[in-house]
Amino acid sequence: MRNQEYEELPFLSVGGKIVSTQKEEAVPHGTFLVSNRIILQTEGPCLIEDNSVSWHKKMKGARQGLGRTGERLAAETLMGRGYRILERNFRCSYGEIDLVAEDEYDLIFIEVKTRRGTAYGRPEEAVTQRKQRKLLEIASYYLDLHACSDRSWRIDVVAVQLSARGAFEEIRIYQHAVQG
Repeated sequence: MRNQEYEELPFLSVGGKIVSTQKEEAVPHGTFLVSNRIILQTEGPCLIEDNSVSWHKKMKGARQGLGRTGERLAAETLMGRGYRILERNFRCSYGEIDLVAEDEYDLIFIEVKTRRGTAYGRPEEAVTQRKQRKLLEIASYYLDLHACSDRSWRIDVVAVQLSARGAFEEIRIYQHAVQG
């Protein structure tokens, strides 16, 4: 049953459990709740220490899960602003771009950065000069591949900021963030 103060969205399980900290009740498998924040429980059951599963693999999986969650939230926000998502996670020999979208004017290549907390800086600060060069290479390849080099385009960065505990704080969109 849908509670009116929440929006039901697909979820990525983190630690195998997702619960509502506002109501202290279990959330049905396959959904998570968003009101003024994302509600994720990241403390799941401990790994069996048998050396077959490393801590590094668990952390890499958690980062990938965080990234996918950020990309999903960014896509939802952009669609709400009139963007049409054309592709997710476009990959080529130059690398990967999180979202390819269009609005009424431009083809838009979107890099999404998600951070929990600010201990390592804001998400958008992770788009280094090296990453910007990669994004330009990927965009150029995409334009050539789809024979749309004459189309107006830009590269945006979407920063998804979560609290250290994983609660949603804000999404910031930087249009024309990377200049070629």
